[in-house]
Amino acid sequence: MKKIKVLILLLACAPRAFAALQAVTASAVDTAGSARTNFNSNESIGFLQKVSNNATSNNLIAFTYSVTDPNGKQVFSHSGNAAPGSVTGESASQITGIPVSQIYTVPGDYTLTTTAVLDGQTVTQTAKFQITSPIITLLYPYNSAKDLVATPLTLSWAGSGASRYRILLDDDFSFYNTLFTGLTNGSETTFTYPDNPTDSKQKLAAGQIYYWTVQGLDANGNKISEAGSPFNFTLQQPSSKSRDVAVTNIEILPEAPVDEVGAFAFSVTVKNQGNQTESNVPVNLYINGNPAKNSGNSIANIAPAEAKKVLMQGILPANVSMAIALATIDFFDDNIQNNRFSMNIDIKGLIKNESAPKAIKAIINYTFTQVWNIVQDIVFNPFIDKELKGYQCAGWEAQGLNQDEANALVEDLKNGKAKITKAWVK
Repeated sequence: MKKIKVLILLLACAPRAFAALQAVTASAVDTAGSARTNFNSNESIGFLQKVSNNATSNNLIAFTYSVTDPNGKQVFSHSGNAAPGSVTGESASQITGIPVSQIYTVPGDYTLTTTAVLDGQTVTQTAKFQITSPIITLLYPYNSAKDLVATPLTLSWAGSGASRYRILLDDDFSFYNTLFTGLTNGSETTFTYPDNPTDSKQKLAAGQIYYWTVQGLDANGNKISEAGSPFNFTLQQPSSKSRDVAVTNIEILPEAPVDEVGAFAFSVTVKNQGNQTESNVPVNLYINGNPAKNSGNSIANIAPAEAKKVLMQGILPANVSMAIALATIDFFDDNIQNNRFSMNIDIKGLIKNESAPKAIKAIINYTFTQVWNIVQDIVFNPFIDKELKGYQCAGWEAQGLNQDEANALVEDLKNGKAKITKAWVK
């Protein structure tokens, strides 16, 4: 076990008084009052906090609320709610009916901070929740695509903030008496049109112009978003000679070495599903829209039925729990809808992977409360424990380290790969 030589916890401390108020929970809630961690910008939201009061008082428990966006900017504050302090037990305060659009600035993780104050004692609680923008962009078949060879036909779009999506396809731009309506399983952003629909009228014909669009639905099936103008396309009968190069998979390689802090390795699989050899196939990888290292490199040759893997390195975005990896090939063939492949990345889950490099783990940004809890959990030395007794942490610093290095060392503390050898009160 290694010792921390450069991590110095500077604790701004004060004696701890008897706690009449104790934290219970804080959360963001939907219109039904259920706690949730994901919302879209077209919904309404509410905030709830609960505390426990262990001593009666003639004064009121005063509640306040504050929300900051992913950039740390305060976007909401509220005060004025109160509960009698004369009653012991659990007390709650809730505000509801707030349009998410009033607090939404950018997609990402928002932080709710609540306080309850009674007789000079303050209890602070925090909760994280995500806000996404329910935007839908149609991708494939692209608008005015002619004579597509697609068996099966896969429709794809980019979207966020919806619980599921409804696909409309018709031979009339107005979608009057829509020819076909389909639903995705969950928030998937692709849909495969049935080769043999139960209704013979829904069988797609070569040469016919078809229009398609997508609507986003909330958990109750209400429409919350819709793509812009519908796209149209026509189909042709498959020929005996086809060109079909596809991106079939993206893998994260947590144990692979990386060149820079915060980077991690990817493997993009490309397969030739056509019946002729293809050459000079450029492969791209984007992490939340930012190109990965080596993005754009070409596969020199790929034979029919052959699959090749291309290695790249991407940078994790900071201060978010999820990211999207998108792999594409710049190649025009008979089946363009499979020329792209996307994958959601659970950044927090990836960081917890024991085999993940320290550069990935350093993305975690610990609050002073988290650091204090870690310190309390691992301190067993009687002398150190005595020195810290009766104090609570109000802040922390790591001298001589940048933010990523400091958080990486705290992660080592948490996982037992480092230890504290001395503590004092400043």
